Amino acid sequence: LLDHGKFSEAEINARRLVAEFRQQGKTDSPEMCSGLTILGSVLMEEGNLPEAEANLAQAESLYRRLFDANYQAIYDNVRLQAQLNYLQGRLGEAATRIEQVLNQYRSHSSPKYISFATALTVKGLILNASGKTAEAERVLREAVQVRTENLPQTHFMSALTNGALGEVLTGQQRFAEAEPLLLSSYNALRQSQAADNPRTVLARRRLVDLYQGWSRPDQLAKFRSEALKPPE
Repeated sequence: LLDHGKFSEAEINARRLVAEFRQQGKTDSPEMCSGLTILGSVLMEEGNLPEAEANLAQAESLYRRLFDANYQAIYDNVRLQAQLNYLQGRLGEAATRIEQVLNQYRSHSSPKYISFATALTVKGLILNASGKTAEAERVLREAVQVRTENLPQTHFMSALTNGALGEVLTGQQRFAEAEPLLLSSYNALRQSQAADNPRTVLARRRLVDLYQGWSRPDQLAKFRSEALKPPE
């Protein structure tokens, strides 16, 4: 449900899962670690950042009590917290966390691990928001390459990474380079996530920013009108 952008349904199921673990006395269990992390991830996608932060922090603390310090799921959780910090504008904390994650992934995993490119994408967005656009572009191009080697271009994770790189290129006024990335991102997300999903809305907003900066009024009007269409 989360991968398909059905956040409301995902939240209902995640809350039910956590409640069941509590009723079963599994408050200090590996299952609860996963349940709290999933719930935090869903809440973050929905924009409920304070509650997402509380659930992710609780899950990380529990993971660290139950597992070895290099247990990979800990760092999957920390990656989500880095993304959350980025969304909160807490860029210093976000940068510290995402470096911890990437160091662990490089030491104990491989670029084929699906979350490796996700972590690179988060790092690129943090760098871009910090004004380090050249470094952001380099990191995001690495992420796009990893995605291309391991996932189809229509996969929503590929679309999210392409969109992040397109955002950086738009900020550099390299509009012709950004356009195909942003269009492919938007079209893939519109198909897999629905038109009114926050992921799709972000992709559409990036296209509006592109065409506004590029002074392309026809295309700008098209994507602004897309935003006014009722949900399918």
